[in-house]
Amino acid sequence: MCTVLIFTIFFCGSCTACTDKIYIGTQGPYGLPYRFAISTDGGETWTITADKLIFSIAAVGDHVYIGTSEGLAVSSTGGLTWKLVSIPQLTNKIISVFASNSSVYVGDDDGALAISTDYGQTWPITAYIFDTYVLSIYVQDDRIYAGSGPEGPGFGDPGWV
Repeated sequence: MCTVLIFTIFFCGSCTACTDKIYIGTQGPYGLPYRFAISTDGGETWTITADKLIFSIAAVGDHVYIGTSEGLAVSSTGGLTWKLVSIPQLTNKIISVFASNSSVYVGDDDGALAISTDYGQTWPITAYIFDTYVLSIYVQDDRIYAGSGPEGPGFGDPGWV
């Protein structure tokens, strides 16, 4: 029996063509490497396409984004090939990722949030919203929701929701 730690998981259900697609970030037993894996058959079989410590995953169609300890990795091939993207305003450790249409939102371990509107090619918008990690991001309509680490704003604090 092989045990694998799953650090993050993303079910692609945004279109009929990808309803069986699952993306995971894992670590194997006994200190084996961190990995990114894809299943296209609902979890029956898996293909490993990256060896990185993965904190978060987001996908829109064939555009897949993973927040890693090395920065943001971007794939336009459904996770089969990867390119590490530089976001000069952020640290290398991308903790959270959210994607919607062509917009990508990333948060780092230094409290910064960056926004791209061209599938992660450029990053014109950056805000420092917390004094700690940006652990999660969700966007609906014109609102950005961001979760922080223990030193972030408390429930009901003004400003960021």
